[in-house]
Amino acid sequence: MSVREINFRPHHFLCTIGFQGKGYSDNFVKNYENIVEHLTDETIIHTTPHTDSICAPCPHRRELRCENQEKISQLDNRHQAILNLPEKITWGDAKKRIREHMTLEKFHAACESCQWKQYGMCESALKKLHSGE
Repeated sequence: MSVREINFRPHHFLCTIGFQGKGYSDNFVKNYENIVEHLTDETIIHTTPHTDSICAPCPHRRELRCENQEKISQLDNRHQAILNLPEKITWGDAKKRIREHMTLEKFHAACESCQWKQYGMCESALKKLHSGE
């Protein structure tokens, strides 16, 4: 059996830890739920600056870009600077990297412009990851 491979933008690594079934459309949520359900520590993730496996059904997607590309690129750049993600990483190694490098202070700075931050899902998931739960 081959290991599943997917693509993530840099900010989607943390989003995936905090995902709770909310999103931009029903198709977006179903796709994200499927990704999260099949994600294992051995899943290989290719880091990309473009739309990714999560973005596929997003109503804001415009081919390889987002209609909010400038804002999304800023999120990606801040996450990439904190996590220093390689072009290819396993999900298990990505979670370890997040735990080691993404403090709550860095999270608040990196995600300051994210519309989902106000709901506390990612912050709660990050705290849980740091506590080892």
